[in-house]
Formats: sequence, C-alpha cells, structure tokens
Amino acid sequence: MNKTINYQNLTTIMNLSETFTKLDGFLFHIKNNLEELTQNFKTLKQLNIEEKEYVILQKLDGVIIKVGFNWLYDDIYFGVRIYIDRDNGDAVKGLESTLNKYKWGYSKEEKYVVVSHERRLADYLCTNDDPELENKVLMDLFYDRIGECKIVVEELKK
Repeated sequence: MNKTINYQNLTTIMNLSETFTKLDGFLFHIKNNLEELTQNFKTLKQLNIEEKEYVILQKLDGVIIKVGFNWLYDDIYFGVRIYIDRDNGDAVKGLESTLNKYKWGYSKEEKYVVVSHERRLADYLCTNDDPELENKVLMDLFYDRIGECKIVVEELKK
C-alpha cells in the first residue's frame, strides 16, 4: 500500500460527505421499514471502515441483521446479511429450501454463519434518465430483501 497521499485521495475525501448524504436517504427508509417488520427491536446506523460497510444494524434474539451497502469485494454491493452465532449455525442447514427459493446464500466465517442476499450496486444505477425511478427500483429491491429477511429469521427461530 502506497502511503503517499495523491490528488485522487483528496478528491475522494471531498466527495465522501455528498456520497454519505445520498446513502443516508436510503438508510433512513430502510431503517423505518426494518423496524416496522421487526417491532420492538431498534436499529442503529453504522459506518464501519474496517469491515467496509455502511449499514443499518439490528440485533435480535441471537441474530444480527445488517442491511445496507458494503465494498468487501472489488465492487460496491447492497443487500441484507444475517449473522448467526457459529454455535447455532446448524440451524441454517434446515433453511436450504427457503434460501434457494429466495436466492439467498450462506457462508461460514470465524465467529458466524452468514446468510445473505446482495447485489452489485452498479447494476441498478445509471441505467436511465429518471433518478427518482432509479431510487424507487433500488428501494423496492431493499424492501423485498427485508421481507425475505423476516421470513428467514422466523424460520431460524423454529
């Protein structure tokens, strides 16, 4: 990693405020929708540079739900991730038909089994000349994932 600051780094920093303001608009609606679906469980917004994510975080009954944006790979993604303690990870095996139905995947990490449905953000941006329609399409995709998330979490509790 080059430790020299260049003009591209400075330009990126100058644009962060505008970018986070735009992402905040999505996260505000996601937060409200997630709290409606899982009443009695409050959410918090989290920017985690180390884990490369800007998400709404919700903890309930031994499960952590993260909904929002991440840049873990070579691109920026949006979607939902459900973290289940590795000790309870066997519960995911009984969910395979539900996960397949909604096209969710899962992986094992050091501490958690992670059930997720994520999409590449660039596939949903800059596709038309109507930013309001673009935002609606993106929000509808988030709402669909959150609805599916509720089904998956309810299945985990069985």
